[in-house]
Amino acid sequence: MVEQGDQTTVKANGCGASEMYTQIGDARVWIPMQDLRARSAFDLDCAEEDITMSALSARQQGVRGCGNRATYTYVRTDEDRWDWIMDSASSSQ
Repeated sequence: MVEQGDQTTVKANGCGASEMYTQIGDARVWIPMQDLRARSAFDLDCAEEDITMSALSARQQGVRGCGNRATYTYVRTDEDRWDWIMDSASSSQ
């Protein structure tokens, strides 16, 4: 379990699969997290194994891969869903 600010994140493993879940604020419900590594690999046109991530804040991640970098923010997209949304990107190419 990882706690950063008002966000708690856990990774659940079982039956050969794993899933990330989060609680934000006073929420009493675990919300499935979108896989940022898969999402950013697609966005940056880069293999997942070439993606590196670093936490910028409780709800922001910096992502680098294949000469590109992006910042993602974890935001509520509807009543029961939170997703990583790219809010900036740059390329060295």
